[in-house]
Amino acid sequence: MSFLSSFARTTLRKPSLIHASRQALYGTRNTAARQRSFWKSVLLGAGIAMTASIVWGPNVHLDAVMPPVQDEAEANPEVTANGSEMTIDPATGIEFPNIIRVAAKTNIPLLSLVGCGVRTVSFLGIKFEPNMTPDQRIEHIIRNSACVIRIVPTRSTSYSHLRDAFMRAMQGRMSEGRKSGNLTEENVMEVSSPVRKLKTLFPNTALAKHTPFDIFLSQPTPGKPRSLIFRDLGAIENDWVATEFVLHYFEGDGPSPPLKKSVVERNDLAEQVDHFLEHGFILVKNAFSREQAAEFTETMWIRLALDPHDKSTWTRERIHMPFHRREEVARFAPKAWDATQDLLGGEDRIDEKCSTWGDSFIVNFGTLELEGAEPIHPRDLDNWHVDGDFFVHYLDSPEQALLVIPIFSDIKPRGGGTFIAPEGIDLVARYLAEHPEGVLPTGLSFTPSTTTAPTYKEDPGYWSHLQEVKKCQRFVEVTGEVGDVFLLHPLMLHSASKNYLRIPRVITNPPVELKEPFNFARERIEDYSLVEQKTLRALGVDRCDFRITTERRRLVPKRQVDEKKVLEDERMRLAAAGKL
Repeated sequence: MSFLSSFARTTLRKPSLIHASRQALYGTRNTAARQRSFWKSVLLGAGIAMTASIVWGPNVHLDAVMPPVQDEAEANPEVTANGSEMTIDPATGIEFPNIIRVAAKTNIPLLSLVGCGVRTVSFLGIKFEPNMTPDQRIEHIIRNSACVIRIVPTRSTSYSHLRDAFMRAMQGRMSEGRKSGNLTEENVMEVSSPVRKLKTLFPNTALAKHTPFDIFLSQPTPGKPRSLIFRDLGAIENDWVATEFVLHYFEGDGPSPPLKKSVVERNDLAEQVDHFLEHGFILVKNAFSREQAAEFTETMWIRLALDPHDKSTWTRERIHMPFHRREEVARFAPKAWDATQDLLGGEDRIDEKCSTWGDSFIVNFGTLELEGAEPIHPRDLDNWHVDGDFFVHYLDSPEQALLVIPIFSDIKPRGGGTFIAPEGIDLVARYLAEHPEGVLPTGLSFTPSTTTAPTYKEDPGYWSHLQEVKKCQRFVEVTGEVGDVFLLHPLMLHSASKNYLRIPRVITNPPVELKEPFNFARERIEDYSLVEQKTLRALGVDRCDFRITTERRRLVPKRQVDEKKVLEDERMRLAAAGKL
């Protein structure tokens, strides 16, 4: 089953198996914005889009001819022209278009996939849970937007089978309405007639396997009842019946729990998108498991030659470890990889070979002196910087496309979590835009790559991160649980912090690299990635035709030379412990 709604924030990556029919939810979208990913559709949409004022006659019928789902592109050439992609159910192979035009005699706007799932329970015994925040979100979509439920049988069935299930559902809704007091006896009399009409719409004929069956709920129009239109069969005009019919799919677990789950997840992701565009970072919860983390860090203490139970052996405040192994992010943390793709405009833009995760742990132990000490203000930390010590920096540099922080130990407040300064993105972006010649990462500072000054600080273009961060007013401490992953804008100013708790904080800081530089002057606005959009916001412009004036080049930071000796020492320890 799929669900379409006029909710502009839409995506689904992992639909689930169904029992009797595959179901998905769709919604109208801004037709000017062809989106390849959820992130971009949220970016260019308008939240909940009240896009169309549709007038329905009492006997509106949807067009009768509709090919199987696998022929969607052929059946809807306009959808193909608009670049629709398909969401494929891995268990059944059934495809749902991410964007769809419902064939109808009345103008229906393009609809975007909001969620899909599986009908696994009957329509009986549905519980009413109005107080859950996810339910409230879904109800808001349904009560305020045009939407379509698409049902695709995974085996041959009949219209009468659907009719019986729908009638049980509506009778259950009426019974619940009486019990809750939401329906008076007068209300029940009013809705009884359209409910009886609903029963008469369905013929005693077969519904072939994989044949899509669409049910359209019209957008609310003042002074007119909402229409519930059943493809090829007819329509019901009654606000309560039309709205409650769609709502029943989401009450409690509903007939399709994965459908509800996917819609909620999409809405949660929409909030993440808004957060990234506003603040420059998102948190992906539970991107990998504690078991994965334990296996990945299994030899960490051997490599460190420290005793995890004896703080007296922790003689250094922070240690940056070299890597011995690397993992594909798509395999190790697929949720984080999905989010990475969405932030950067799609997998095809990412150099996956240069975007793996290694066991190069950054361990913050704190010091004895810090235990019980009063925390200093984050503005006064001495480690503020922008990542990327291995290349000349430009505004559009592809080498460090995101700042990524996977968490391998629970991090509590005051426990050594990285501090970030979201306002710093604006400062860094504007500085880099003024230096198309590129700048060198000179410690905790930038210096123009063409400098001829005797020292970096004497160059007029010298830019101190420690000084610039003083202009920031808001700071965020990166805390979380094992398996959480922070994805941050590449120009995010950040700093190591003090670990007052002395619970070892373990993270990594893997790079993500693009195949091509960021592009801030794309021909089509919908092709901008979220990172590019955030950078343009930081610059205060809609477009920036940025062009470098020197050749891009890589650098060899001193740390790489130092890491070679550390790596050799660690290998010796691992070999001695039989772990190599």
